[in-house]
Amino acid sequence: IITGDGPSAFSAGFDIPQFVKTQSGSGAKLPDVNAMLTALVENGPKPTVAAIKGSALGGGCEVAMATNARVATAKSVLGLPELQLGIIP
Repeated sequence: IITGDGPSAFSAGFDIPQFVKTQSGSGAKLPDVNAMLTALVENGPKPTVAAIKGSALGGGCEVAMATNARVATAKSVLGLPELQLGIIP
């Protein structure tokens, strides 16, 4: 079971300003942690469940979608806000 570590968000995703710096060459090159985590979740030996409370945005939504099942509260919000910036997840 994968949960968030706070009262208001499962995962708010990646820091968009840092992503823009990395893409423009002015920021430090970061490993694709999200791709590594989703691959681990998708290919793991046991079924996984995302327990979503609050926001699951961007990379957080991708991690939740990589699990075998998702359970969310009625007020949870899932989305990919980077699409509005033209960034493909």
